[in-house]
Amino acid sequence: MFLFIGSALAQDVSEMTASLALASILDDVDQPLEERVAAAEELVTLPGGLVFVEGTAYDVDRTLAKAVLPVLASAGPDGYDVLASLIYGSVAWDVRLAAVDTLGTTAESDAGRALYAVAIDEELPRSLRNRGLDLLAEHHPDVLAELGEPIEQRSSPLGAVAVSGASGLTGGILLSSVGVWGRNDSAIAIGAVGGSAIGVAGGGLYAATRPTSAGQGMRYASDVSWGLVGGELLTQVVLDPYPISRGRAENQRRQNKAALLRTLGTGAGTGLGLARISKYDADPLDVMESNLAGAVGMQIGFGVADMAIDDGDRWDCEPWEGGNGCDPYRTWYRSRYAIGLAGTGLGLGLAGLTRTQWDPHYQDHGYAAIVAAESAWAAGWIWDTGSRKSDVGPLLRTTAATSFAATEVFAHYRPRTLSQDAGALYGAVAGNMLGAGIPLLAGADNSKEIVPAMVPAGAVGMVGGTLLAPRMELDIGDMTMIGIGVPVFTAQGAAYGAYLERRRVLQGDQYAGLVLLTSSGSSLALTGLAQGASPRPMDMLALGSASAWGAWYGVMTPIALELDGPSETLLLTGAATSDAFLFGTAAALYGFEVDSSRLFVPQLGAVAGATLGSLGVALVDSQGDDIAKGALIGSVVGFAGGGVAEALRPRKEKNLTGFRPRLDVPGQFGFAAAPTTLDGDMAVYAQLTWRETE
Repeated sequence: MFLFIGSALAQDVSEMTASLALASILDDVDQPLEERVAAAEELVTLPGGLVFVEGTAYDVDRTLAKAVLPVLASAGPDGYDVLASLIYGSVAWDVRLAAVDTLGTTAESDAGRALYAVAIDEELPRSLRNRGLDLLAEHHPDVLAELGEPIEQRSSPLGAVAVSGASGLTGGILLSSVGVWGRNDSAIAIGAVGGSAIGVAGGGLYAATRPTSAGQGMRYASDVSWGLVGGELLTQVVLDPYPISRGRAENQRRQNKAALLRTLGTGAGTGLGLARISKYDADPLDVMESNLAGAVGMQIGFGVADMAIDDGDRWDCEPWEGGNGCDPYRTWYRSRYAIGLAGTGLGLGLAGLTRTQWDPHYQDHGYAAIVAAESAWAAGWIWDTGSRKSDVGPLLRTTAATSFAATEVFAHYRPRTLSQDAGALYGAVAGNMLGAGIPLLAGADNSKEIVPAMVPAGAVGMVGGTLLAPRMELDIGDMTMIGIGVPVFTAQGAAYGAYLERRRVLQGDQYAGLVLLTSSGSSLALTGLAQGASPRPMDMLALGSASAWGAWYGVMTPIALELDGPSETLLLTGAATSDAFLFGTAAALYGFEVDSSRLFVPQLGAVAGATLGSLGVALVDSQGDDIAKGALIGSVVGFAGGGVAEALRPRKEKNLTGFRPRLDVPGQFGFAAAPTTLDGDMAVYAQLTWRETE
């Protein structure tokens, strides 16, 4: 019997070892795709191996994710369930479509039933459901005949709201234009309100009679909105931007033409939306990404125009002289909006062409935003060091939008991870602080001396954080050490810096440089130290509280003893005692192996003692020095009392068996409590009962 148990256990260990070895191959990005797929095929045959393959389907490498889908299908009903969950999951859109195709082309009827459940779910985009129905009709007609054709789905609430709102916008724009042409201010308002009401009602009727998904509704609203934006941009390109310089009649004609272009643009967007809403479904994320591409293209266009074209001087326009001075301004204005319109169209067009290929994740967008912010930050400071006095806004807009777009393209081919986003942001901030702190501490007093160090350091920090983050494993203890250590050392640097500044050792911006250097240096040092130290969260909390108590005693003791001296002396004593407490506690924890959890009661006693001591003195004496003495003495007594209480408290032995000791008490106890009144006041009635057992 024991031999049988031992052989079974050895087999389980062997299978587990094999699963882990295959999982390591599957997770190794340096392995060829064929080797990784082969590892997945072996994994699904082992107990528990399906979990590893399922995780690969969520990988940012969509080629691998789609390659393992047939492997999941080969696992039978369990694999079909995984494929169905992928269709609902947060994987890339093309992976969801591939999962539908895999279920549809798998011959087993269980796969067809899993696909049928997807095809009738109204929460999924209609394009996925329709694709599933087509595959069912082609490959699983028996399942479709058995379960029946799905009933007609209802509109998504989000889709219905989007269609109604966009239709209201169209109606309001169209009928308000009638008021503009009629030169009646009241008619403009009435047309806008009435047209919006008619449009909302019409959109609601459409959604009620034709099932509309969330993606379809958002696509329609997006088309209408971009039509309005296009009409407005075209208005600025075609019409005179400053017609008042040529008389009131010309100004009125411009308003009429502007209303016409606005109406045509909105109408074109509405027509395009209606034409597309009935032809294909859209994923809401695809719609948002398309809108993002259009917005980025617009910002690039405006930024490039503002940088490349002279804007003239609007104030040179002289209506009484025919407005000839406005010509340079008119040229700049029209060119600016023409380039902005072209950038918008280019962004929307590229998004439409790459709709099936471009499927970024939120990590990609986050990384692009970080790169854009760092690029704009660097460009702004570099511009500040130059001799040009023009507005820096166009440069910032162009740099941010262009770097965002370029990073999105880069992330399409090299998808980012959340750890890379965090590393890039952390490295950029630390690098900029370090690069600014060194020259400031050295005595730099202008941007021309700071920027050459700060900008490269920020860029290196961002790139370094991106590269190192995937190789670093930060657990809760590491993050606790960084989260507590950086503020502690920054506060220490600020205290010492303030003392040196008061003593005129530091001058100008050297104090700011010391604080920046302390903060950035400690963040980098602690991040590196955390990789090998494996700190415990409780130890880090103990060190942080020790530093705070050291500062408390360093400041309160001179005040309580009425030691006269300059204010910077308090800063110095507070910082020095804080360091003493910090390093003393570290020595106790790691040199004498003191349990950090046993430091809680003494600190609790110190807090209580300081509170009661200061309160007791304040009741009889309002002098600040005396209250400080009460708080100081109370905290010392509380610390001592808490330390004694903790030392006398028996240590609880760990129960390795998992069972807790049980205390057998004779008899049965009961407790009851209920609210009541006592002399008109609210009170609580409590009762403790005991009954002897036989």
